[in-house]
Amino acid sequence: MDDRQSSTVVHRPSSIVLWSIVLLGALVLPAKPGFGGEEPMPGLDLSTKKDALRAVDQGIQWLKARQNADGSWVPSWQPIAAVFATRAILRDPARERGKLDASAARGLEFIASCAQKDGGFYRATRLVGASRNYNTAASVLALAGAHQDRYEPLILAGRRFLVRLQNRDENSESFGGWGYGDSPGDLMMTAFAIEALAATQRISTADAEKNHTAPADPDWTAAVAFVSRCQNPAAGDGGFFSDPGQGSAAGESDEDDRPPRHSEGSATALGLAALLESNVARTDPRVLGAINWLRSSYTLDAPPGGGGRQGLYFYYYALARALSLYGEEPLLRPGKPAADWRRELTIRVISLQRADPQGIGYWVGYRAQSAERDPVIATAYCVLTLETLADEPQY
Repeated sequence: MDDRQSSTVVHRPSSIVLWSIVLLGALVLPAKPGFGGEEPMPGLDLSTKKDALRAVDQGIQWLKARQNADGSWVPSWQPIAAVFATRAILRDPARERGKLDASAARGLEFIASCAQKDGGFYRATRLVGASRNYNTAASVLALAGAHQDRYEPLILAGRRFLVRLQNRDENSESFGGWGYGDSPGDLMMTAFAIEALAATQRISTADAEKNHTAPADPDWTAAVAFVSRCQNPAAGDGGFFSDPGQGSAAGESDEDDRPPRHSEGSATALGLAALLESNVARTDPRVLGAINWLRSSYTLDAPPGGGGRQGLYFYYYALARALSLYGEEPLLRPGKPAADWRRELTIRVISLQRADPQGIGYWVGYRAQSAERDPVIATAYCVLTLETLADEPQY
């Protein structure tokens, strides 16, 4: 048992007793390990997988054609566009493992050029405080995905930077979490940080053993506690919202006169993934609450919880990651037919791909104020989603 496993055993949020009872009373699905009693499926059927890989190839061609000479993509004022585009190219199933093509190599070098003396990855602008954690966590993930030894010093420096950014104020509602930078804790940013820290744990441990030093690890117990405080304690829910202090204007206020929170699709997928990547057990009530909410709220029309189609592609990406990590195929739904979510999501993402004037496929989002209106971001999200869905399950 590693530190994350042992740390999560001792922590339980204050609401855990309440909705442990709720889960036991409301759960109508079989409480069996693995796939809820179903036999595991091998992944996508051959025809759908071929369609997915064809769409991935189109999206990667489109991204490569729009890369700048310095390895960046527009917008290039921060590394984030390059991070997602480079990660999509690196995960290309057609790429020969261990080899980088020219586009991926340029993207990685641009990301590396954004490394700062404090270990973070960002460009010095007036907005740096609002984006340094976001850019650093995503950059660390991209560099780690290259599996190139030369990037390990930058990965370790970025990891130490993230560890330092974790909120350690025990009197703060954001204790244990991460914000965009200097802002209070936010579930999306915390989930990004946890993903990056979990993905680089091996590198950190090996470096510590080599140099006879303590590994640069976050407070995993506090991180799990923060994620847990973003879980909706409302009876019969179990979904997540963006941060512990965020509320909604509808319904009745709580005992602190704060409006009630509405669970959200992307937040619940992020919360589930963050718990699992922190080695919280699949049988833990918090994990069961999240998967039950995703089962009952499952839809691909728009992120459940309101907001229309804004952030739709990020929701698809977060959902694909969370359900792949949890490992239930098909997704069992109370009172409804089981959902072949892997195939359904693949078909939906492919159906939204457009063709540019040269006939190459790409994606663009729906709302002008959404980051997904940038086709580079939207295409990278969709390519990453399809790559996740096309991966062979490792349950």
